[in-house]
Amino acid sequence: MHWMAGGTYTGEALDLAKQTMEESVLTHKVAVVLTDGRSDARDRKSLASLCTVPNMNVIGIGVGDLFKRAPHTKVLQEITCQGTKAQGMQVLVTEYYELLEETFFENVTKHICKDSACPDFSCQVEFEEPTDIVFLLDGSSSVGYDNFKKVKEFVKTAITHILSEEMNINIMLRVLVVQYSSAGLQKVEVPFTSKLEDAVSGLSGITYMEESTDLPAALRFLTNYLKTNGRPNILRKFIIFSDGRSSGIAQKQITAQAAATLSPRTELFAITVGIFNEVGICQLLSGKESDFKYDQIEKRVFRVSEYSDLLKRVTLQSFLMKIT
Repeated sequence: MHWMAGGTYTGEALDLAKQTMEESVLTHKVAVVLTDGRSDARDRKSLASLCTVPNMNVIGIGVGDLFKRAPHTKVLQEITCQGTKAQGMQVLVTEYYELLEETFFENVTKHICKDSACPDFSCQVEFEEPTDIVFLLDGSSSVGYDNFKKVKEFVKTAITHILSEEMNINIMLRVLVVQYSSAGLQKVEVPFTSKLEDAVSGLSGITYMEESTDLPAALRFLTNYLKTNGRPNILRKFIIFSDGRSSGIAQKQITAQAAATLSPRTELFAITVGIFNEVGICQLLSGKESDFKYDQIEKRVFRVSEYSDLLKRVTLQSFLMKIT
């Protein structure tokens, strides 16, 4: 799907939806309309088109526009058939990021399936072959104690899904958790395991290092560890929490060490929070000093604005889809 960036003919869009819905043989029908509540004055089609469709449930989501103007509530009321027997649901949000909030998702889905039990809307993801998944946690002081706890909780939740019976079919997946900080400070917190209880126990015992940052040293440590503990010819996925920065001279060593770590069977992913060093992240994921292929790097970067975002269900689902 591509952004059209054209005019706003909401009535025409609703009329098209009406025609499609009328052709449907299903008993219950739902339309979710995302709009700022403004429509082109030249649009002659009714905004209440869907209100005449039998068994129609219209959910109107009003979002503030690019210029920070609040959604037009009168138009939203007309779209959602307010004051009629077909009255639907209307929701107002100020910013688009609110659409990703857990409570917003739950409110909308509960209304959609209000006459029956809501199904599981989680995306089904799976690994296609035996894989060793490595989580490399940034224990540097710039992260902060409270944020590090959020990282641990996110990793715990991710591993709970990865090592579940549904995902870890035939026990072909293993996880490893390493914390890193300054040059001589790296620690295997959870050795390779396919057992969820072992992983959860190891995570609960992690102590935040709170030192400086040496990402190249962490990659060297991990490479050496895998020489004796890794499975040969198995796909490896490294999930690295990093802002693309390392202390002192270590910053200049990122490219060379990343290049030494990468291989046809080793994929590097970066989880970044807030502002990060774009060049450093590109060097980490590509093993190159410059001339990055941004379309390829984009597939390996997972961004969140704040550490609290790591605790949202939509974040976990998006992360699992990216690494699988």
